[in-house]
Amino acid sequence: NPTKGTMAGEGAAFFVLSNQESGKNKAELRDMHTLYNPSNFKETESFVSTFLEKNSISRNEIDLVVMGNNGDRRDQAIYDELNKSVFNGLLQLAYKQYCGEYPTSTSFAVWLATHILENKTLPSWLLKDDGEQKPIKNLLIYNHYQNKYHSLFLMKAC
Repeated sequence: NPTKGTMAGEGAAFFVLSNQESGKNKAELRDMHTLYNPSNFKETESFVSTFLEKNSISRNEIDLVVMGNNGDRRDQAIYDELNKSVFNGLLQLAYKQYCGEYPTSTSFAVWLATHILENKTLPSWLLKDDGEQKPIKNLLIYNHYQNKYHSLFLMKAC
């Protein structure tokens, strides 16, 4: 809905991280990076492109982008611009309709991404139909809060 404002949310999460492989691993967090208060869209676009280059992964290897769209028209422009450039043509999923907007909502996205990567497919409750899916092995989370606090998480199936 292109209006001012969004659905508020609240949440907390914790994860157990290890640098050791085991049969209990659900997903791999390959890298994460933050950007504070970019001066323009080009800086944000470069933030994403540089992050992918640093991790030696092309955008075509990303099976799913989990996006922080929140329904507030004041926050939507950056997502629209990224959709025209670095995320153009990539499968995307917005997550804030499930948890609302709050400063640490990316923790919900990491939880959701872990669930998706553990099963290598989207959960049925996220699907509109039962169409065939390709396996999800590489996943990128992009979120911003108030267009000041930007974050990227690159995750991979085990």
